[in-house]
Amino acid sequence: MEEWFEETAREIRREIRRLVREFEELLRPIIDTETGEVEPLYEVLKRPDKVIIRVDLPGVRREDIEVYRTEDRITVRAKMGNPLNLCDIPVYSGCEIRGYRLDLELPPNVDTENIQAFYRKGYLEITLPRRKAYRVKVE
Repeated sequence: MEEWFEETAREIRREIRRLVREFEELLRPIIDTETGEVEPLYEVLKRPDKVIIRVDLPGVRREDIEVYRTEDRITVRAKMGNPLNLCDIPVYSGCEIRGYRLDLELPPNVDTENIQAFYRKGYLEITLPRRKAYRVKVE
């Protein structure tokens, strides 16, 4: 009974941390006026054998894309060929979008050593295979 309670408490703490992270993400500004970067549209597909991250990067050339990874995060940065000037929009007066930046926390059990990334016509797809679980023989 005590073990069940401890595991349930750990699960609740994990869920609270996840919800706080999601809430903080909602409060982040869409445009970083200092760097001129905007967060691109993206989707994360979780499959049993892999995780696929699809990112829209219109106006970018392949050689202007950088993908960085750590054990638990992936960052995509890309420079636009022609910056987008937002001087006509009063809220963003004087702001120019020069690129994209996406910073995501990776789900658990992905193999960060075997990432594949493909870019075609403004569309980046990153595939991260899941780590395999191995059964341990108990003697």
